[in-house]
Amino acid sequence: VRGTEENPITISLVTQQDATATWDGGLVEVLQHVDFLILSEIEAQKIICYKGESKGDGKMPTLLESVADFFNEKSPKTYVIVTLGAKGAALLFGRKCIFSQVTTEVDSPVDATGAGDSFAAGFIYGVLSCSENTKESTTKNITDEELQKGLKWGCANGTCSVMVQGASVPPSKNSIMQILDR
Repeated sequence: VRGTEENPITISLVTQQDATATWDGGLVEVLQHVDFLILSEIEAQKIICYKGESKGDGKMPTLLESVADFFNEKSPKTYVIVTLGAKGAALLFGRKCIFSQVTTEVDSPVDATGAGDSFAAGFIYGVLSCSENTKESTTKNITDEELQKGLKWGCANGTCSVMVQGASVPPSKNSIMQILDR
């Protein structure tokens, strides 16, 4: 699945918890078509079968290093975003973490349901709203500024979502802007 030169498209994929616990739903087979893969820390851990073991050289790679290696080997053109709950998110590309973003601290979170999906929506909005010409925005010409803005908007939107009960009350742009301004 790809757009044309005149009408490029960008594809994002947000993984979901695997109720079968097999973590083999064909993700690797579709990755070559995915520009942005967004997954939680737990989903990343399960998909790559991370156990925190040394590679034989005595060094223990972190989860993010292992995720970056795994997905770069499977699809080197895919940006991988790992959400880290209250710690924020990390953007991985080319076997390394290229950007990370912390969340704004919330005194009394109400409900984390839907925070990952809210992050994904905010990330995509942030990337596209920063682009000079969204019609031509593809991962081939995406800038560091667009990626960083995507992480900021994703974390802000996710933060707003944990401040209300339930996943079906999207935050207002004003609420998100208040979080971004902190």
